[in-house]
Amino acid sequence: MGMYLSALILRNKPASNEVIVIHGLFSMAGFGILFAYLPASLMSISLFAVATLFGIILLYQYLTDKKFTFWLCYAHGITTIAGFIFLLLLVWQQ
Repeated sequence: MGMYLSALILRNKPASNEVIVIHGLFSMAGFGILFAYLPASLMSISLFAVATLFGIILLYQYLTDKKFTFWLCYAHGITTIAGFIFLLLLVWQQ
């Protein structure tokens, strides 16, 4: 969903509010589960926390029709992917 939303936003096309809400709910649920069940992954949790902060800023910009910060969209995706990589490395080590 995140890649779909990024593709829309970076091409200056309107994004569906339903997809934005579902994306946010799933990401918050995943972050909560990660925090509760795998607290040993401090680097992954930190990266996901930064990605969440970027996502909240992007959501605010979208909802208030402020000028959209495209570099923040890229940073949100990159920190999320980095968080997944660190999480996979931790799982493979166990």
